[in-house]
Amino acid sequence: MAREALWLIVRLAGQAPFRLRPLSSNVRRHLAAPSFLQRARTWVSRWRPKPLDELLAVEFDDQGARVVVLERLEPNWNQDFSWSDIRRVCFHDAGLYKSDMLFITVAGREKPVVVLIEARGGPALVGELAKRGYFPEKVWRRALGDTSGGTHCWPPEHSDA
Repeated sequence: MAREALWLIVRLAGQAPFRLRPLSSNVRRHLAAPSFLQRARTWVSRWRPKPLDELLAVEFDDQGARVVVLERLEPNWNQDFSWSDIRRVCFHDAGLYKSDMLFITVAGREKPVVVLIEARGGPALVGELAKRGYFPEKVWRRALGDTSGGTHCWPPEHSDA
């Protein structure tokens, strides 16, 4: 009779009697430890530098252009200028492993505005400068084809334009 009473109590309670091992429904899913390769990839991704288009952006409108720091760069990268203040545009080829740069000489400034071409919106700025006549097509085509580390400017230094 004691057995029947135990069975009835267990059935009514909806639980199994105590066991040494947990029931399979109580077992948590076993998570494998990350492999050495997964841990190495995670570590490298934390230290790998971000692409420039995630750190710096170039925006422009009818009045002028702005270089805006998005993340992790010094605030002096934040720069702006109006189209009418542009005096000279130079494209510097920095080689295969660095970003090419634009140096835009602006009226009223001692130092030129520096724009990294790989910044978000950088190539569009080159197109806008060409469209507005500050960096003619023949000059930017020659500049983009250069891989020797040269600098190409418009207007040329000896020009009165």
